Amino acid sequence: MERPYFHDREFVQRDYTVQPLAPGEYDGCVFRQCRFPQAYMDNRSFMECRFEACDLSHANVAHTTFKEVIFKDCKMLGLDFHTCDPLLFSASFENCTLDYSSFFGMGLKGTSFRDCRLLQVDFSHCDLGRADFSGSDLQGAIFQHTDLSGTDLRGGLNFDIDPSQNKMAKCRFQRESLAGLLKKYDLVID
Repeated sequence: MERPYFHDREFVQRDYTVQPLAPGEYDGCVFRQCRFPQAYMDNRSFMECRFEACDLSHANVAHTTFKEVIFKDCKMLGLDFHTCDPLLFSASFENCTLDYSSFFGMGLKGTSFRDCRLLQVDFSHCDLGRADFSGSDLQGAIFQHTDLSGTDLRGGLNFDIDPSQNKMAKCRFQRESLAGLLKKYDLVID
């Protein structure tokens, strides 16, 4: 059975908690001010799509493909991105709230998380090489056995990263935020 294919379509102010998003492949589509809380988005494919000012909190994204997807101004609480199709995953996040989400074990090389709120997000065992966290709040975010090589954390706030538990070569910081690398030592830095 062939899956429905949606190309260059715009979906505006749709509530997918009432009427589920049709299974299929979405290519070049824009979702604007749509509601997906606790919706089933599993086994769908999004290629070169944009999600703008959408609420995707607690949506089921198991086996979903996100390739070259842009999320802007979205609320995305508690998403289990680690259940997505990892093969083609590539996304960027701008001014999004991703609190309590999980990217455990994912390849996120070069991913942009600009001006996002990432409270208690799990980045354990991820490849975040050359990722960009500029202007993002990382309070309680988990970095264990994570590759942060070349990652940009300048302007990042409230992070607590143990250099002995993560790869951090060429990782970029501002002087004011270096205390986030020393929290485990309980030092007082003036």
